[in-house]
Amino acid sequence: MAIVDDRGRLLGRFNVVDVFVFVLVVVMIPVAYAAYALFRAPAAKLSGVEPKQLSMAPSARVRINGRNLRPYMRVSFNTVQGRTFMIGGTETAEVDLPELEPGAYDVVLYDYAQEVDRLPRALTILPRVPAPTVTLAVQGVFIGVTEAQAASLTTGKKFAQDNRVSATVLAVGTRHAGAMQMRTGDTSVGISLPGVYDVPAALQLECFLENTGDGSLRCVYHGPLQPAFVATDSVLPLPNAGGTLNFQVSDVHPIGTPSYLRVRVRTAIAPDILARLRAGDSDSQVPDYSGAWVGRVESTSGADIVLRLPAQQFSNGWKYRNQWLKVNGAIRFETPRAVINGTVVDLAPVEQSASQ
Repeated sequence: MAIVDDRGRLLGRFNVVDVFVFVLVVVMIPVAYAAYALFRAPAAKLSGVEPKQLSMAPSARVRINGRNLRPYMRVSFNTVQGRTFMIGGTETAEVDLPELEPGAYDVVLYDYAQEVDRLPRALTILPRVPAPTVTLAVQGVFIGVTEAQAASLTTGKKFAQDNRVSATVLAVGTRHAGAMQMRTGDTSVGISLPGVYDVPAALQLECFLENTGDGSLRCVYHGPLQPAFVATDSVLPLPNAGGTLNFQVSDVHPIGTPSYLRVRVRTAIAPDILARLRAGDSDSQVPDYSGAWVGRVESTSGADIVLRLPAQQFSNGWKYRNQWLKVNGAIRFETPRAVINGTVVDLAPVEQSASQ
């Protein structure tokens, strides 16, 4: 008997088209479902938010914890969307808060426009409390300023917003051509910026103390565009006529008279380079002005160089700028004439009368 007869029936009983449809339904649909289950993105889920309580502040940030988080997601607080969604992996993301009034908020996770998960009343915004202000001295560079702006940067210049002085220029160094660092592979090259300048300077700056949520404090400068943390390498936007000036911080220390240390450094510096050093040579990375926290060369003798450094004392030692000062520790000190790289062999506080 023929497998398919002249009427298109299989084995004389089943229509070929019916058999094909049956195979499609019974075999292919389960295969398609299995493929969908295998390759579909796993469902995202929220597990918590840290911290759970925050005081009203313009620069608050929370950490979102969960599972299967993805970069294109977003978070809202009730109906107000967070400003950012900076993912740190599939289980965490940092979110800058929008301006929220005091109250309890649902934390809502969205996948594009669709709600994925929600934590009811997971974040509480507390009423704003007056933030304590502190005054710091910051050293650094005005970056990318025009010739007219550079000429306006003089000692005593004040930067004010909302009728409040937020910064005052303490000292100004010599301006130089503006430049930027560009990475090319494993190296960096400097590129000059025609028509703009970088101007070293020191400022007296007012900022507001803010609790980070982990028990530590940081100081926040509320500029005309956005708040900025006062820290090494941070860029502070200072209000200026017709716009802002950007100031990049290289060092931060308290206002007032510092404590000084006499630090003896042993170095293998070549004699001809050592001969270029002079007593009184200052740290070329710090603007030198009356009352500045600036280190100086005190004397040279053989392989030893004695530095007099303004330092802050912490529970675990002394610190000058970003360097810990410890016996047998490394130190780098740059003057206009030479760079000193060596090892600290002795350090001792300078008497207050001798440090003036």
